[in-house]
Amino acid sequence: MVWRVWKKHTLKMALDIDDNRRGYASAGILPVCRINGVPHALLGREEYNRSKRWADFAGRKKASDTDVYATAAREFCEESVHTVHLNGVACNSVEAVAEHLRLGNYILRVTIEKVSKGKRVVFVVLADHDRGVVQRFAAVRSAQLHLERYTPKLHSGNYQQWWLPGTIMQRDTGRVLVLPDYFEKAALQYWPFSALMQAVANHGSIPFTARSPSAAFRLDIVPLFNAVLPILTDGSLARPTVFTGAVAVCPWSPTP
Repeated sequence: MVWRVWKKHTLKMALDIDDNRRGYASAGILPVCRINGVPHALLGREEYNRSKRWADFAGRKKASDTDVYATAAREFCEESVHTVHLNGVACNSVEAVAEHLRLGNYILRVTIEKVSKGKRVVFVVLADHDRGVVQRFAAVRSAQLHLERYTPKLHSGNYQQWWLPGTIMQRDTGRVLVLPDYFEKAALQYWPFSALMQAVANHGSIPFTARSPSAAFRLDIVPLFNAVLPILTDGSLARPTVFTGAVAVCPWSPTP
């Protein structure tokens, strides 16, 4: 795994190239916030039949994605089942989140070169601290688990979007199915930066202690933490920082 982060003048994070022109393989969002003045990141745990590791909200681009912002927004909305609200976004739809990113409303934009898997672009975005997001996500996921997954080869007919996020309903029969892209995460949790730094030091894991259970993180997110966390905790982004290709960048400070 190869990752690169460049600093120039104030700070420029691998933005001297056009991701759409040069190509990218995947994109996503890492939401951050402060809880009682302590910086946290919101992560999702992989689905039950996957690695069960904690990770950001990211995935591979699709042919229908118009740019890197659309890919990041789509993956974020799908994996969070539209339950996480970003700061300044009135509606957490894919279109609204993508436009939010296009306007430069992110703290950092990091490009990671993954050997044999192409370029991965991650946007670190300020999110609202939502006390009910963990329970709300769990409620939506619980409702989805009672429904059958949609499979194009097995299910045909005329479908329309249903009221539950990530579901569609067959017009003729009223049968409700869940789109498979909405099954990627099983749970959400806020993680303090101190715990994530511990995971970096332990190669993607937090050992079990008497006060907290053990936790494992996806290995491809460790280089992201290693690059981003020191920048977000040293106070260098307390004032607006200019990034190549960004219209406006949210200022960030590790303390209120």
